[in-house]
Amino acid sequence: GEAGEIRLRADYNYRSRVSYQLENDPLERQQGFGLLNLRATYVLPDPRFQLSVFGTNVTDEFYLTNAQDTLAGNGTAFGGVGDPAEWGVELSLRF
Repeated sequence: GEAGEIRLRADYNYRSRVSYQLENDPLERQQGFGLLNLRATYVLPDPRFQLSVFGTNVTDEFYLTNAQDTLAGNGTAFGGVGDPAEWGVELSLRF
């Protein structure tokens, strides 16, 4: 019988330095960073079934999704941290 099919996918995106506020404050800037995601999918001989393994941010890049410097007002600076490396398995049934 038929052995099925393997599909491989990689995507990479790069973001150059960004300032999260208009003032271009050093505490509100994120240096450039890149994110690499990978996926391998096995499509079974019955194409309704697929099994995938995947990873996002596989190089475990540390990055901020936002930042705000309020040191002058309340003595703090804060930012949102992007997702770390994550791995998973997915079984799909199409009907």
